[in-house]
Amino acid sequence: NGTTSTVSCVSTAGVAAGATNATVVTLTVTKTGTTSVTNTAQATTGDPGCPAAARCSGTTTVTDNSAPNLTISKISSVPSAAQGASFTFTVQASNSGPVASTNPTTVVDTIPTGVTVTALTAGAGFTCTPSSALPLVGNGTTSTVSCVSTAGVAAGTVNATVVILTVTKTGTASVTNTAQATTGDPGCPAAARCTGTSTVATPPDLTPNFTFGTTAFPSPLPGPAESRFVVMNINEINGVTTSGQVRFNVPVSVGFLYEFDSTLTSVDVGGFPESVDNGNWEMRLVPAVNPTTMVFTLRNATTTPPAVPSLDISGNTRSRIALKTTPTLPGTKANVTINIVAGSGGETKVDNNNVVLSQSVQR
Repeated sequence: NGTTSTVSCVSTAGVAAGATNATVVTLTVTKTGTTSVTNTAQATTGDPGCPAAARCSGTTTVTDNSAPNLTISKISSVPSAAQGASFTFTVQASNSGPVASTNPTTVVDTIPTGVTVTALTAGAGFTCTPSSALPLVGNGTTSTVSCVSTAGVAAGTVNATVVILTVTKTGTASVTNTAQATTGDPGCPAAARCTGTSTVATPPDLTPNFTFGTTAFPSPLPGPAESRFVVMNINEINGVTTSGQVRFNVPVSVGFLYEFDSTLTSVDVGGFPESVDNGNWEMRLVPAVNPTTMVFTLRNATTTPPAVPSLDISGNTRSRIALKTTPTLPGTKANVTINIVAGSGGETKVDNNNVVLSQSVQR
């Protein structure tokens, strides 16, 4: 404490004449503050000139070199986003060092290709400036947002907000955003802790369509009805394999009988053979009594019977399901409608999840 905290060393033999730099004591200490420290020792007895003479006191000073220890991190508000979606990137700063980062503390966020910054909100104590006026189109090099704090990041700070960027995804590829502390810490920008990244992946995108022949049926009366197959295609168009359950619904139409056979691998459509994946799908009628909807679910490894290894649709491929349609009433007009359930396979885009095929029956 600089006053009463002392170490007293006594020699009954004294210090021999002619002794030079004989060790009195070696103190091992731990520095607990962030300022320079001066340690003083003084001979108080054993010499009639002490302690008054200047030669009776010795001092040494240890200069403080405490430094901040900044860590930059980034978080995104969503794990994946489709083209056209808006979300946020948040830049955060932590300081595990014993002292605040110095003035100026600068954090630079480089805006990647594939997003446009539409708004930004600076964190407390930071002033943030985009490299050009908003909206700022990312190019991965010169498009930046620079944030400066003159007060620095206080010692012990954890995940303080530097800036929140609101962005719109303009491309179909995944985007990785990087922010880096460039000043305010002698270890930055070189140390890995000075750089934070966050990646927003591209989700799959499912959309349906049909493969079909003629949609006009002869009257089912007075002879037997004529049945035809339509093939329902569930297409992945974003180049990303689905993840998680894939499901779609087909409402039951009045005047038609719809039938699904899980054993089919090929059907005739308009005189042409079409391969199908019926075995990869299970269908249930909802409700069980007087059903109004056919619910199709891509099988997973635990579905029985049968269990199949595939539980996804690969990027830029499709899964095909044959549906047998048979008219039951003359003069009927009805639609075969595919409604992909929102979020199927991890998709986020829903404006292309529906398709309708109109069918008619002669009187």
